[in-house]
Amino acid sequence: MSHQIDFASHGITSQWNGHWQYPEWLWRIVVGGRPYLINRHPASAQVRMLESAGFEVGVQMRQYCPDGMRKDQLSDEWRSIPDADLECCGMYVQARKR
Repeated sequence: MSHQIDFASHGITSQWNGHWQYPEWLWRIVVGGRPYLINRHPASAQVRMLESAGFEVGVQMRQYCPDGMRKDQLSDEWRSIPDADLECCGMYVQARKR
C-alpha cells in the first residue's frame, strides 16, 4: 500500500497547521453537519494506526513546514504533539500487510 497524506488545514485556517488550535468541542462546530472534513491525526499517529491494523511501514518520506503555528498557540489537547509532528505538513508512506 502506498499513500500520500496531507496534514494541512486545507484553507480552513490561515496557518497550514491551524486546525490544531481548536479544542475538540469547537472543532465539532467547525465541522458542522459534514460527515467528514479533514483528518487531524499527525504523522506519528498515522504510523501507529497502520501498525495496529497489521501493516509493516517500510517507507516514510515526510515533508516539513516549520512556518506554522507554535505549540503555545495550540489547544491544550494538541500542545504535547512532538515537534516533528507539529512541523510535518505531508507524508508519503509505503506499507505492507504482515
